[in-house]
Amino acid sequence: MTILRASTTMLVALAMCVAAAGAAGAQTLSIADTSVSVTQARDQWTITLGYKITASSATTATLAATLTGPSSVSVGDMGVNMPPYTITRDIAAGTNWYYRDFFINLPRTATVGTYSVNYTVKWGTSSSVSANAAKSFQIISSLDTRCPILMYHKIGNALYSQYWNTTDMLRRQMAILKAYGYTSISCRELMSARAGLTQLPAKPVMITFDGGYENFYTDALPIISGFGFKPVMFLLTGVMGQDNSWDGDNNPVIMFMTWQEVVACYGSYNNQKIDLQSHSVTHPDFTTASTSTRNYELTHSRELIRSYFPDDPVDFFCYPYGSYNNTVQDACRSNYYCAAFAAGGGIETNCWYKWALKRIPIYWDVITDWDSSKQSSFFLNKIGEGFTVPSITVNSVQFLDAATGNPLPNNELKWGQTVKVRVVATNASATDVGVSLTLDNDSNTGNGVMYDSHACNPAEDVMASSWSGQRTFEWLWTPPVDAPTSQYVVGLYFNDKYYTIRWSSALYTAFTVKSDTAGLATAKTLGDGTYATFRQAAVTAAWPDCFYIELDSRATGLRVERPGHGIPAGSRVDVAGQLVTKASGERCLLAGYAAPNGYAAVSPVALNNRAVGGSALGLQSGVAGACGVNNIGLLVRVWGRVKSLDTINRVMVIDDGSGVDLKCAWSNGVVIDPEWTHVTLTGISSCERIGGQLSRLVLIVSAQGGK
Repeated sequence: MTILRASTTMLVALAMCVAAAGAAGAQTLSIADTSVSVTQARDQWTITLGYKITASSATTATLAATLTGPSSVSVGDMGVNMPPYTITRDIAAGTNWYYRDFFINLPRTATVGTYSVNYTVKWGTSSSVSANAAKSFQIISSLDTRCPILMYHKIGNALYSQYWNTTDMLRRQMAILKAYGYTSISCRELMSARAGLTQLPAKPVMITFDGGYENFYTDALPIISGFGFKPVMFLLTGVMGQDNSWDGDNNPVIMFMTWQEVVACYGSYNNQKIDLQSHSVTHPDFTTASTSTRNYELTHSRELIRSYFPDDPVDFFCYPYGSYNNTVQDACRSNYYCAAFAAGGGIETNCWYKWALKRIPIYWDVITDWDSSKQSSFFLNKIGEGFTVPSITVNSVQFLDAATGNPLPNNELKWGQTVKVRVVATNASATDVGVSLTLDNDSNTGNGVMYDSHACNPAEDVMASSWSGQRTFEWLWTPPVDAPTSQYVVGLYFNDKYYTIRWSSALYTAFTVKSDTAGLATAKTLGDGTYATFRQAAVTAAWPDCFYIELDSRATGLRVERPGHGIPAGSRVDVAGQLVTKASGERCLLAGYAAPNGYAAVSPVALNNRAVGGSALGLQSGVAGACGVNNIGLLVRVWGRVKSLDTINRVMVIDDGSGVDLKCAWSNGVVIDPEWTHVTLTGISSCERIGGQLSRLVLIVSAQGGK
């Protein structure tokens, strides 16, 4: 920065020496020279002024200054910290330089141009010396600073007047701001960027609240802070802890925050302090209030806030009722405020006029989903965010059996059966669209739905990037065993790519869900392709791709295949799916749905080798040389002498003297000692097809042995 100094000869000619009587005798002090640290500056800059002072003896002096600009506008002394702002220095005898900061806070009538600095030094009780018009510099235009400034009042669970937003509305609005890349800023950050001192984020936003209602603390702040934003709170300092019965919008009557709650707001939520500023003490109309009332409201509101937060300047004001005129604006400046906020006006596109910064009222009619008949109330329009509305036509919606790809027979879907919903749609404009789907047995999505692609973890939405023309979208859904058996409705939703805005939606009549609840005892008598549901079946064994269930009576058991099922042995399960016969000859359920539902402890059935497998039951074939009832699928216990043991293929053959050698296989987690000569094994009675016949097979789950 350039330091400008006038010639000593000129300043000496201007200097006025003043003698003051004091305890130490006559005191002489003069300004020998001056300096200013800049050749140009902007509003809200802090510049440095220099005073070269000659003193006959040591003293203490106040360094004062004013600026005089175009049309003789005077800019008084103001500190960026807090009024009253006086700069005192200990002055040594002799000639020395002394410096002070000067914060430029332009009044309403100030313009850009040349400003001269008027230097004054005061000491003692009445002595002073001045050096007028000694230095000058240019004040240049503030930078264009675009920032949507949102205005809120009350947040709750209902809309009582235009000043209310529901918590869901606020959450949707904050989600949009976050998704579209906005960063919240404080009042000081806005002014510093306007002055060119700092750079704002790419998309700044100010989230302001008027009043200090308690629902800001209980409802609004947790939501706002949860999205990483820091709001601005304009406090009505004289009503903290009181109700709003005096307020014109007092149905219902609600409380203002207590000061303890304000303190909690200030330092909570990941150290994201709120920006506390003034909204006056008692909310009078400043345009009709007396001068003394205005000054009291402006100064005392700041003092109250600073009594709790002494490090906060509190140098921004929000007009009560949004009401102001020239006198009110001038009062803000004369009471050391740096800017003031109106209660409307739209988007602040440049922040040129700081004594009535525009705000965007976020009232109860603001919408976050697109409605062409309410474009002026659309949130993206409110904040000035550009967007393209997709033009989508749904060509067809089909409901297919996922296993066959054919339409559902009779348009009916069974528990455990998987449906493929296929949607063909056309977009006439190239846009990014997130497509989501819901399924439910009524058209009221507000009471919950059976399936929501966006609520799945991970989400099962379909993202169509730069979608233009015709596309096909597909979803899979398997109704759980508690799905209502009735007519279903499919909801189709076209959203922005962040899933924060819904461009359009439609409901379509879908399929009818039917139940096929069957007793496990009849499972082996039902034909292949039959859908069946079994509730609270006991799980006796489990592997990563399948598990076995059986009746508590141990009369019958069944293999259930569902890769990645996560169902543990010892639990109960609700399961639904399609019955089939595997190539091995074993009947099983291909489960489309499985969910744990309690706990069970089933003891194994003790069988000799010959009894394992058993004879035919329904469509479950018996094993070769069958003896006794069918027990394929049951948890059994067998024992015998080890005839052979293959640790590589994890297979052993045992002989219990019944005349039948029994093949047993194990998998990871089962410990088999190759030195064992006799074993007792617990496992599942299964089968395998060898040479066209079913042979006995036990799937080991635990083993004991000896030598």
